Amino acid sequence: MKGFLNRHEAALAARRQALVRASAVHREVLQVQLQRYAPVLAAANTVMAGAAWLRRHGPLVAAGTGVGLLLVRPRRMLRLGMRAWSLWGVYRAWQGRVEAAIAQFQERSSR
Repeated sequence: MKGFLNRHEAALAARRQALVRASAVHREVLQVQLQRYAPVLAAANTVMAGAAWLRRHGPLVAAGTGVGLLLVRPRRMLRLGMRAWSLWGVYRAWQGRVEAAIAQFQERSSR
C-alpha cells in the first residue's frame, strides 16, 4: 500500500509540474496577444483613474465649477440660483404632503 501512495504522489507531482509549465506558457501567449490592446487598456486605466479621482473630489470639483461659472457668467448663475431657491421652497412646501401620500400608498399596498 505504501508503494502505491508513493507512485500516486509522484504521478500527482508530475501532473502538477506539467500544469504549472502549461500555465506559464499560456500566460506568455496571453501576454503577447494582449500587447496589441495595450494602448486601449492604458486609456481605459486613465479614464478609470480619472473617475476615481472625481468620486473622491466631487464636492471640490462642483464648488470650483460653480465659482468658475459665477465669475464667467454672473447673471446666468444668479438666475440659476434663484430657480434653485424657488424649487427648494416648493419642495419644502410640498414635502409633508408627498411623504404622507407615500406612506398612505405603502400602507395600502402592504394589505
